[in-house]
Amino acid sequence: MSESELEIFDASIKLFAEYLKCDPSLVREVYRKINIDLHTNVEDTVELRRSVEIYKDASKLAKRLRKVISQLPEIEKTVLSLSDSSPDLIPNISWIEKDLKELFDGRSWHLDRNRTKGGRNIKADLVAEMVLAIMVSLDRKVTYGVDNYSEAEEPATEFTRAVKKALEIFRAYKKTGELGAKLDPGGIIHWRQPAHKAFLRMKGATKKEK
Repeated sequence: MSESELEIFDASIKLFAEYLKCDPSLVREVYRKINIDLHTNVEDTVELRRSVEIYKDASKLAKRLRKVISQLPEIEKTVLSLSDSSPDLIPNISWIEKDLKELFDGRSWHLDRNRTKGGRNIKADLVAEMVLAIMVSLDRKVTYGVDNYSEAEEPATEFTRAVKKALEIFRAYKKTGELGAKLDPGGIIHWRQPAHKAFLRMKGATKKEK
């Protein structure tokens, strides 16, 4: 993030924490855990796909390098481990390989989420999941409801109102077209579908636990 983006991020975190009356560190922790920033540009997976390919190639290269270095004579490995300049060369290669593999797996998972069919707005869904996780952490009741007397289908529960607010604060815009379309600055996506999806996932997880 740039300095200006960080300022907007911190302001958004504080604003939503104030809305929920909770510690900003909790909002920040859940936001980062869910990796909402990967979907800042709604549904745009071009850069994410490129990152996956790079991590994949780099992981393969690190694995190959580890195997080649492991063929060094034992005496040379001992010399390396005792040298001042490169005592951790061999273990570092293994750590780099592991880190690259984890990055590849993580980014691949998010890319798969982006490939979901049906016009899904990834960022909006993740924001709703964030709200759900925060409310569960705060031990608050999570229910779904719509105000049937409202023409605009206003939310009727604490959870659904929080989802609507979060979508506004974290700027989950409507899609203007297919995958990779530019943001529509004219409006925030409606809260109902993202909130309902998150609520149903929670109910499904609860049933499995029972």
